[in-house]
Amino acid sequence: MVGINEISDNVARRVKTTPEEAKRIIYALLDEIVETLRDGKPVNIRGFGMFYVKYRASRRGTNPRTGEIITIPPRKVLMFKPNKKIKFL
Repeated sequence: MVGINEISDNVARRVKTTPEEAKRIIYALLDEIVETLRDGKPVNIRGFGMFYVKYRASRRGTNPRTGEIITIPPRKVLMFKPNKKIKFL
């Protein structure tokens, strides 16, 4: 797994800045993406993919331990649709 320190070091080398400045920019970008998603708007990063929030309605399910029928509450789920260029999995 690659962490923020390694990513910020690589970004800093590419754009010729300090790792601290690169890290600050990366976190600002991520914060902006989160805020946009909270506002209910999708985020499309051209050449990478699209982040969006999907609403899942409540549904009936089964507790695997007891076999009891339960109601699973509605919730919002973060989704990501990769661009065709990076669909390698």
